[in-house]
Amino acid sequence: MDAAISQSTLRHADFLIKTIMNFIQPITLGIAILTLLLSAAQLHAQPLTHPPTGITLPEEIAGFTRTNYQDYESKQPGLGAGYNFNNGKGAVATVYIYTAGQTGIASGVDSPLLSRMREQTLREIVEFAKSRNEITEHQSQRRLLVKTEAAEMPVLFDALVITGPAGARDTMAWLWGARGHFVKIRMTRLPKGELPQPQMEAFYEFVVRNTAD
Repeated sequence: MDAAISQSTLRHADFLIKTIMNFIQPITLGIAILTLLLSAAQLHAQPLTHPPTGITLPEEIAGFTRTNYQDYESKQPGLGAGYNFNNGKGAVATVYIYTAGQTGIASGVDSPLLSRMREQTLREIVEFAKSRNEITEHQSQRRLLVKTEAAEMPVLFDALVITGPAGARDTMAWLWGARGHFVKIRMTRLPKGELPQPQMEAFYEFVVRNTAD
């Protein structure tokens, strides 16, 4: 009798354990997935620092939200990193920090290296537009000054309009040297997109100040 009761009790206990485990497993899996999602969200919300320079870019800048980060350096030395932003209204921006394999990159814009990099940037924009059967119009080329805590930081600025079958889009480029690297912002207002002048200025000025030595 005792042996029979023991076997019956064991079978019942085994059934209860399996039932409980079947109930717990989906909950545990759900908790694990939720934890991963929360961790990813927290990582996305954290400022990202470019290790070689110490330049930090937060999740949001002047109404632009950081969407992702590209580590080009690990694929090809010299290409650095790209930080992508979107204002949610049809305008996108990317901050590039790189060396292009060059050394001795001076801060500011007065070195011959910066002039050559500016020419290369404009050439790439024009060639890319041509590959899409688009027409590029160079509208403005200026040297800007951005006030920082220490002094005014000079920046090279170019504005272009690219016209294609989908319509016209404005694209801008800011370029300067900082902390031994080239820093470049590419910003584009897509056709029918919105990019208020104050927002554009607030974005690039913030980035420039964040890169000051």
